[in-house]
Amino acid sequence: MFWQACMEQYRADDQVRNLIFVKYKGGSSAKVILYEKEEAHWKVVLSVKGCVGKSGIGKQKEGDQKTPSGIYTVTQAFGICPDPGAEIPYLQVTKDHYWCSDAAYYNRLIDIRQCPHQCRGEHLADYAGLYDYGLFLDYNRECKPGRGSAIFMHCIGEKNYTAGCIAVPKKQMREIIKCVHRETKIVIFYDLFYNRVDWNQQADKRN
Repeated sequence: MFWQACMEQYRADDQVRNLIFVKYKGGSSAKVILYEKEEAHWKVVLSVKGCVGKSGIGKQKEGDQKTPSGIYTVTQAFGICPDPGAEIPYLQVTKDHYWCSDAAYYNRLIDIRQCPHQCRGEHLADYAGLYDYGLFLDYNRECKPGRGSAIFMHCIGEKNYTAGCIAVPKKQMREIIKCVHRETKIVIFYDLFYNRVDWNQQADKRN
C-alpha cells in the first residue's frame, strides 16, 4: 500500500521526524494527518478535514487550480499572526513580503526592501485569515516559469477549495506549525488509489 510504504520509507530516516499526509478524496476534499516519530514509530498528532485545489490534484501548470501530487519538503513556517512557537524558522509577514510570479523571481519569496521590484505576485499581507499561519513547500524548486508557484499549506477560508494550496482550519494549522521540524515531508496523493501506485514513482514527484 502506498501510504504504508511511505511510512516505512521514512521510519529509518533520522532527519525526518514528521509526516503530513494529504489524502485526496475527490472534488476539493482531503483528509490531513500529521504524524510524529517516536522511537521509530509513527504517532498521529492530529487528523482533520482539509481542502485542496478547486480542480483537485495533479498540478501541471500555473493557474490550473490543482494542488501538486507527490512528496514535498516544508521549507519554512510563516504567518501574518505572531510566531505561535514554531520549531522551524518562522517568517512574520509584513507589507514588504511577496511571493513572486514574475519571470525574474518566479516562485520565490521576496522582500522588496532588499529586492526592489514591482512585483505582480501574491502580496502575502493581503491574505489575512488564509495566511494567518502557513508553511512554504518546495514545489517547483527549479523555479521554472509557468510550472506553478506559491504552493503553501495555510488556514482554510470561506470557500471549500483553494487555488492549488492545501488548507486546514486555523486551530489545526497553528498546531501543525508548533509541531513540525526541519525536513518534514508533505505527501499528497489519492486516498483510495494507493494499491495501484508505484511508491518510487511518487517519491520522485518533487518538482
